[in-house]
Amino acid sequence: MYFKNRGYNVFFLTTCESGQIHKELISRNIVVDVINIEKSNGLIYFYKMIKYLITYSRKNKIQFIYSHLQIPNLISSSARFFINAKVFNVRHNSDVIELSGTFKEKFIEKIINKLSNHIIAISDKVKTQLVENENVNPSKIHRINNGYDFSEYEKLSLGEKEFLNIKAKYSCDLLIVSPGRLITTKRHEITIQGVKTLLLKGHHIKLLILGDGPELESIQKIIIDHDLSKNVFLLGYHENISDYFKAADVVALLSESEASSNIVKEAGYFEKPVIVCENVGDFSDYIENGKSGYLLSKRDPLAQFIECVGSIYIDRSDSVMIGAALRKLVLDEFDIVKIGKQYEELQGKV
Repeated sequence: MYFKNRGYNVFFLTTCESGQIHKELISRNIVVDVINIEKSNGLIYFYKMIKYLITYSRKNKIQFIYSHLQIPNLISSSARFFINAKVFNVRHNSDVIELSGTFKEKFIEKIINKLSNHIIAISDKVKTQLVENENVNPSKIHRINNGYDFSEYEKLSLGEKEFLNIKAKYSCDLLIVSPGRLITTKRHEITIQGVKTLLLKGHHIKLLILGDGPELESIQKIIIDHDLSKNVFLLGYHENISDYFKAADVVALLSESEASSNIVKEAGYFEKPVIVCENVGDFSDYIENGKSGYLLSKRDPLAQFIECVGSIYIDRSDSVMIGAALRKLVLDEFDIVKIGKQYEELQGKV
């Protein structure tokens, strides 16, 4: 919306089927299209996708393309040789593919790095990964944070008092919310293990895990095996994420890999203290331990997580100030107006 509000003609083109975001953008007079090509694993599928983007770009006289996620980045970096538009591949992952990706995913990432001439790294961690681990020429990389229109998060709610309903439903002395896909690199099992230990210490704590993913069954099994079904809840994906942030006393995300987590920025906007791991994504770039968040050891965060939550449980005063400090930081560093100007400056340079 930043570019639309600045007078640009904006086109939103996706490889996925139409959904809520498409409806929202159409209501705001954005041109929305979907590439309707039957999915397959063959090279012909990618050839058709690339051809579609070339035709689409020429037809609509596109000047700048910003592609996100791996397959769109592969398509746009291949198509750029046949169009006039400047193509920017936005890299949203740091080392997650290196840690747990398939051979195919790793191979595609190498092709994208080779074909791209402009890559936007959304955190220092992403840039370091590209340069030091994937041997990408630094001259290709442009370092720009993700931009957020934080006022929009107020709309992700079922009502003014919905957060009170959540607090009542999951009544306890300390409510921890942990949004994130159910994948191995999010390490939800460590958070669950920490909660179990705190419960054994007599703390009245509950944990709400928001998200879906391939690790659903294994996480469900952990909860059942440890008899935690009255304290740990797998709630799936919820669009009204702001209600859960407002209800939370603490937001925990013990991932071992991130690029630039949206969750922490959203939690910060609502002045919630966050518990994350150092040297993961961009957390260490803007979070100072004990002042604007809690930074734990990436290698082994469990003991520190237990100690941190235990301290918050006893005395909330520091955590309240930490949440307020985090809000100020995310508004200063990630506001869409500031980031949008950086994108316009980049367009002017290339």
